Amino acid sequence: MKKNYGIMTIILLFGLQSVSAQVLWSDDFDGHTVGALSNDPSGNTAGQGNWYVVENGGANTIIAPESGRGNVVVLGGQSQASSVILRQKDIDVLWDNRATGNDILLLEYDFYMMDSFPSFIEKRFSLAKFSLKFGSAAPSSQGFNDIRLEYPITSNPVKWDYFGNNNHPAGIYENFPYGSWISVKFFIDYNSDTDGTYYLYIPSLNILGSSSFFNTSPYLPELLSFSTAQISIQQGVKFDNISISAIDTLPSYLGMDDFVSSKFNIFPNPVTDIITITNSENISIEEITLYDMNGKILKSLKFDTKYEVQLDIGNFASGTYMLHIKTNEGVAVKKVVKK
Repeated sequence: MKKNYGIMTIILLFGLQSVSAQVLWSDDFDGHTVGALSNDPSGNTAGQGNWYVVENGGANTIIAPESGRGNVVVLGGQSQASSVILRQKDIDVLWDNRATGNDILLLEYDFYMMDSFPSFIEKRFSLAKFSLKFGSAAPSSQGFNDIRLEYPITSNPVKWDYFGNNNHPAGIYENFPYGSWISVKFFIDYNSDTDGTYYLYIPSLNILGSSSFFNTSPYLPELLSFSTAQISIQQGVKFDNISISAIDTLPSYLGMDDFVSSKFNIFPNPVTDIITITNSENISIEEITLYDMNGKILKSLKFDTKYEVQLDIGNFASGTYMLHIKTNEGVAVKKVVKK
């Protein structure tokens, strides 16, 4: 199902904290005609949805119907040299028209990666890099003028780079969910006059990364882009539900602490009905919340000074869920597999 975006609506981000969200721009591709996204592969002329598309090496970028989603944008290629860049321009104009106090930029999107690629791709493929580019007058000490999310298959397992400024280490994922849709949330917090902060949140992969940046004008977003390289396969990469919003408050789940997460055990996992949540260091559990992979709250329980609790998920369908554990030392997140 498509997300329903609206201007100046109040949304609940993963149910943990209400924030005022002003949707500045969105595209779910449903309003576009099935077929080519753009007729100009040089990227000089805008195509459908004001997308500028650069295609090389026989690359092909189309709008196609997807079961249960409506239309999505699909990227593919015919050779090892195939590559695509998708761009949305004038993000800074949208940002300048945000409501007063909405000084946190939120980028959201879904992407899909096919589970079979030619053998050479395993060392060369770079998927879904997006850039929110900034003004050329940014201080040289910053060392970069764009923010990137990169998903390169540099080996098996998959290696992910959180940020293009190398301020965050790469993560390794041995069971990458090929052939399924993955939701991404990326926050840029401009509230400070000096140091701002980026946050990357991908709940289905249990990723929460952050990095700081030197926040001075005109260090503001200008360009949003997604790119792929060496996509020698038709319809190998897909995007959907892309949006940029201005919000006033960071959601509380961004306070998740990897250290705290490492202290908790959940068992059995996979689970049939009742799962036990415990830790050996007397970390007090205040609340547990279970989410599906789309971020919908399925169950939430509050506690008073409990160090071990149980959760019955016997009535839920088989699949993967995310369990958020709010404690007196931070928020832990654990992945739960229901048989």
